[in-house]
Amino acid sequence: MHLKTLLLDTDATALHVLQRFARRTTLLDAVSATQPDAPTEAYDLIFYGIAEPETTLIRLPSWAEQTPVILMSEQEQHALLGYRIGALDFLLKPLQYADFERALQRFLHRPVTHERTPWLQKSLFVRSGHRLVRLLLDDILYVEGLKDYLKIYVRSLPHPVLTLMSFRELSSRLPAQDFARIHRSYLVALPHVEAISRQHVQVAGQELPIGPLYRESLLRGFGVAV
Repeated sequence: MHLKTLLLDTDATALHVLQRFARRTTLLDAVSATQPDAPTEAYDLIFYGIAEPETTLIRLPSWAEQTPVILMSEQEQHALLGYRIGALDFLLKPLQYADFERALQRFLHRPVTHERTPWLQKSLFVRSGHRLVRLLLDDILYVEGLKDYLKIYVRSLPHPVLTLMSFRELSSRLPAQDFARIHRSYLVALPHVEAISRQHVQVAGQELPIGPLYRESLLRGFGVAV
């Protein structure tokens, strides 16, 4: 068995050490990179070096969200940040082979996730505060962007759900045929759109702003001539 593995780190020294570790095991078919550009092929595992040592916010590229990731950093506190974004494991720099091997074994013995069940396909889990909140996709009305946070308005909840996430990350987890951006600060659930005017979209009785380019795309999506 050979695991197609991406070794990604802007730190050349750490990347060299990681390459040496990968050669010591016969399991990895490893490719190295220094920039988080979207790869041209799929990988089984990613070792991802955190580029900003002092950062308090980690966001993985959207193309890496469906692949097990092992984070690497010089800062111990990044282990908690890695846990929050669902990283499989964390390696503290300078890298040690024993830690590398332990993380690899954890990957090999992780529970295997089979095809998502129907109820899970209709759900979205987001982290809000210290909780993971399950949202039904059919109940999501619209999403408002607030700098680093998103406010998700849900039909079944009295208050919006606040989560630390980007529009890009959220969009990658939503069915594209049911959701669309209408503004740099708003995303709407198409089944809940009630009316479209020149400058607004009405969802659940709320008037939301819509940009000109977004409006044309939205109208075409509904089969309306622009």
